[in-house]
Amino acid sequence: MFRFSKSCSCVLALTLGLVIGCGSSGPPKTAKASGQVKLKGEPVTEGEIYFIAAEKGYSASSTLDSEGKFQITASLPPATYKVYFAGPKVTKPPMPGEPPPETKPFVVPNQYLSEATSGLSWEIKAGDNSAINFDL
Repeated sequence: MFRFSKSCSCVLALTLGLVIGCGSSGPPKTAKASGQVKLKGEPVTEGEIYFIAAEKGYSASSTLDSEGKFQITASLPPATYKVYFAGPKVTKPPMPGEPPPETKPFVVPNQYLSEATSGLSWEIKAGDNSAINFDL
C-alpha cells in the first residue's frame, strides 16, 4: 500500500493551488485604439505612431496611412501611454545596381520623435478608443 508523507501532501496541495489559481473576476480588460495624426491641420501620411507605457511594460505601434489614420490591432491593456512618432521605414531595399528609394523629409517636428520629448500622452480605456486624434 502507498502512503503519503506530510511533504508529499504539501507538494500536492501547492500544485493544486497553482493549477486552480486564486480565481478571476473575468477576462483581462483590453482596449483597441485608432485615430488620426495631423500637422497644422494636414494629415501626416507617412511614418509610425508609438504608444508606450514603460512603467507597466506595454507598447504598441501602427503605420500612418495616406489619410494620417492609424489603427492599433493588438489589444492594449488600459493605461496612460506616452506617444511619439518615427519616420517611414524602408520596406524594400533596392536590387543590386538600382538606385536607393527616394526619401522625403519626415514632416513631424523633431520634438515628437522621442517619448522623452514629445509631451504627448493618451489614456487608453477598456473597450474602443476610436477618436485618438493628434494635431501637431
